[in-house]
Amino acid sequence: MLKFIYRYTFLYISLIAIFILQRIGFVCCYYSSLGDISFSEILSAMYAGLSLDASMSGYLTVLPLLLG
Repeated sequence: MLKFIYRYTFLYISLIAIFILQRIGFVCCYYSSLGDISFSEILSAMYAGLSLDASMSGYLTVLPLLLG
């Protein structure tokens, strides 16, 4: 049972990490297009998106539990 919990916790954290890395990559690719937006505003947007990442990771983690 503990192995089961560790596996899905690892999946959840991995998905959040993937989403964060994708957002960082997006900002790096389009940094020149951001114009006069300050670095603190970019960090604020990343922090605001963290709740969306957490909810999507939760949905994707629960899906195998429901199907399996």
